[in-house]
Amino acid sequence: MLFFFLTSQANIYHTRRNIFSNDHQSFFSMELKSYKPINNIIGWLMFLTATAVFMMTIEPTASFWDAGERLATSFKLQVAHPPGAPLYQMMARMFSLLALGDVTRVAYWINAMSAVAGGLTVMFLFWTIRMLGHR
Repeated sequence: MLFFFLTSQANIYHTRRNIFSNDHQSFFSMELKSYKPINNIIGWLMFLTATAVFMMTIEPTASFWDAGERLATSFKLQVAHPPGAPLYQMMARMFSLLALGDVTRVAYWINAMSAVAGGLTVMFLFWTIRMLGHR
């Protein structure tokens, strides 16, 4: 059964490839050529602006509710309550190493990671909306 599924998927892929490859270009490369470089510049400017605003309003210590728990489990690489957030904890641990051993700055750096992630979210959201709006 798995063999038939995989071969049918391969046939669908080759059919789509033949439909969109009139002049030996794939469908995706045609889409990317119509995407203007100004959109990349605007996206990165939005990232920098959003990250700067988030960094100006960052909390230097732990706040209420789950934030303190996330800070502590990320710094010590412990298990948080289920379902946890292993990727968040690993990334937060890397940012907590920027405190250079000063445990009073760990919360600031982990919150800075959240600010950078928020800026990246704004940038990718802009690019997604721009790409979908272009179609």
